[in-house]
Amino acid sequence: MRIEQHHGLGTDEVKKRGDALADSLITLPLPGDIEITNLVKQWNGEAMDFSFRISKGFFGANIKGQVIASDDAAVLEIAIPPLVAKFIDENQIRTVLEKKMADALA
Repeated sequence: MRIEQHHGLGTDEVKKRGDALADSLITLPLPGDIEITNLVKQWNGEAMDFSFRISKGFFGANIKGQVIASDDAAVLEIAIPPLVAKFIDENQIRTVLEKKMADALA
């Protein structure tokens, strides 16, 4: 999944806000007792690689993604594993992430 959000903040500000956005993933309200844990993030230049674990009971999956910051846009790329898509509709995930990005870059 790829989400692009345009802004007028500059790269450094987007990097700060991208960091905070990744941290906020842990607190996203998810249906059905689904939890997000083990957030790891690292900036490499203008790109932040991140990963976290999403789980429900005994089932879980690791999710990896990247935020790419530029002077006029931020791009979130995230792979949704099929196991996760069985529990959470991908359109729901996209809607929540688009809103989070828009709020973070407002």
